[in-house]
Amino acid sequence: MVERRGLTLAMSLATRRGDEPALLAAAAALLRYGNVGADAAPLSATVQAHLVALVAPQSTMPLGTAAGLLWDYRDLMPTGADGDRVVWMLADRLQQAGLYRRAAELLERRLSTTQRDVEQGPLSIRVATLRILAGAPDAAVRVLRETAMIPYPDAIQDERRRLQAVALELLGRHAEAVATLADIRDATPIRAEFDWHARDWSGLAASGTALLPAPGARGGLSAEGQAIVLRQAIAHAMLGQEAALARLNRRYARAFAALPTAPVFAMLTAPVGGFDPARLDSAMIALSAAGPAGAIGDLLTAGQAARTSTRLD
Repeated sequence: MVERRGLTLAMSLATRRGDEPALLAAAAALLRYGNVGADAAPLSATVQAHLVALVAPQSTMPLGTAAGLLWDYRDLMPTGADGDRVVWMLADRLQQAGLYRRAAELLERRLSTTQRDVEQGPLSIRVATLRILAGAPDAAVRVLRETAMIPYPDAIQDERRRLQAVALELLGRHAEAVATLADIRDATPIRAEFDWHARDWSGLAASGTALLPAPGARGGLSAEGQAIVLRQAIAHAMLGQEAALARLNRRYARAFAALPTAPVFAMLTAPVGGFDPARLDSAMIALSAAGPAGAIGDLLTAGQAARTSTRLD
């Protein structure tokens, strides 16, 4: 009884001070060893509410401290949907902090305890994305293949295939990545993105043609449209396809005339004899980051940067 009163008083004092670690330590001792009887349910609810608050978006507690407290009191965590919410919020904070591997490991443990049904679809997508961002595309492929024996809805299947294709491309398995796109609707922009990153000029010359935008008015091309046209011009120039370059020049010269990228377009679409491959780097720097594949292209770029960083480490 004396210990229970002491721990209850410690909880009260910690609450007044806003000292979450002390509050949780006292409450956990009461629940684990205090034989609190009828008070167990409301005390457990209090502890769970404080654990949820540790990782809520409005929490000001340092991420490392919050994660440590959740681990220390994992046996007191809420179960079911509330427990899932805590895990997802912590994963969100880890991802925002750039701790992609830690977030992936957290959610992968959740994935391993989730019943093998369609609920694994969104979770496997999140884990695979985090693995790619962490510079571990091989782990992304593994996760997707381990959860592949479930008849997911078409939208989820397509997203899983996109991610697997990105991971394979990052592993240097270009042909396999392209083959993975075969059953995906609207895969042409992704195929063009892969060809661009792989410097597969023949593939890009073929895949990028279908993506070419309407010329529009003078200066009317979007950043994405400019990137598509300039990438196509680079592919044709590297292949020495002078007729294709002349067609691009006739079609888009007016649209590029008032744009900052006009000199690059003019240089790329000039007769092949006037094209200097050494100036390819400056042409690429002038390209907008906006590519035809949108978020998938961004993920591929981020994955490449993470792979480079991992190798340097």
